[in-house]
Amino acid sequence: MKTKRSVLLILAILTMTTLACNLPAYFAPVTYTFPTPAPMLPVVSAPTEKAAEPAQPAQPTQIPASNTVLPSATPLPSATPLPSATPLPSPTPLPSATPLPANTLPPPPTALPPTHRTSPYMEAHYVSSPPTIDGGWVNWDAPEYAANYLVYDTGKWVDSTDLSAGFKMLWDEDYLYISFKVKDEKYQQQSTGLYLYQGDSVEVLVDTDVQDDFYTRSLNWDDFQIGASAGQGAVGADPEAYIWFPTSVDGPTTKVKVGAQTHNTGYRISMAIPWSLLGVDPYTGARFGFAASVSDDDSKNGETQQTMISSSPYRILTDPTSWGDLILVK
Repeated sequence: MKTKRSVLLILAILTMTTLACNLPAYFAPVTYTFPTPAPMLPVVSAPTEKAAEPAQPAQPTQIPASNTVLPSATPLPSATPLPSATPLPSPTPLPSATPLPANTLPPPPTALPPTHRTSPYMEAHYVSSPPTIDGGWVNWDAPEYAANYLVYDTGKWVDSTDLSAGFKMLWDEDYLYISFKVKDEKYQQQSTGLYLYQGDSVEVLVDTDVQDDFYTRSLNWDDFQIGASAGQGAVGADPEAYIWFPTSVDGPTTKVKVGAQTHNTGYRISMAIPWSLLGVDPYTGARFGFAASVSDDDSKNGETQQTMISSSPYRILTDPTSWGDLILVK
């Protein structure tokens, strides 16, 4: 038993001796080598900055010999087309404006002109039997109107004994009748036709459409200027009538009937003007623009209009608004 233990002890010692030779403690000591310090360089000034050398271009890759077949370039994939733009929807039209309801109120009445102008208002009375056109006066059953406003004078008019006048008017379905009573101390008429106004004579102005042109201050186709002479050289010696306006019917006329007679203070002259000449269908209440006037000539040669008196104080031949008003009554 002891022998066995001794053998085991010896083996163990041998084993440990062998191992001890290989333990770190038995490594050779390490020798450390320190680097030799670099010698101190002398201090020198900083060198002037030098432009950097341009970089050398890279040498191109050697192109292979022509007989070397390069691989085909891989084609890029086709660009994926963008989707077509979706069209914007058409704008929804705005609804039509709802029309406002019609005005249910009646339209205002059309303004009517005044009932008459500022000049005198006159009436013509209806007769069932026409008067005799001979310069008569007494038998005319109608109001008398004065024509004594001096509207033209060359300085020769003296007073009412020199020249003054009155007139009456009647009507029926065919004619407008007018009779003048003229006070004139001397009858002088040597003119005729177009110039009969230059001697003693009478004149009427008629606006046949006064309602439509009440404010029209110029003559037009519905305005008439008609004159009459009691006779050339003497009262009753071929009395005549003449139309100056409208120009569509101007000239001497026999359609207007004229009669005259003398009087101890002057003369009387009457006229019958056909409605057909005036283009009028007469009726009760018909209204016209109207002025009655008388011219006077007291010159030696008898061919000069020296004075005119009228029923309208504002009479202007070419301005119908300056005339008066005539109403047909029955």
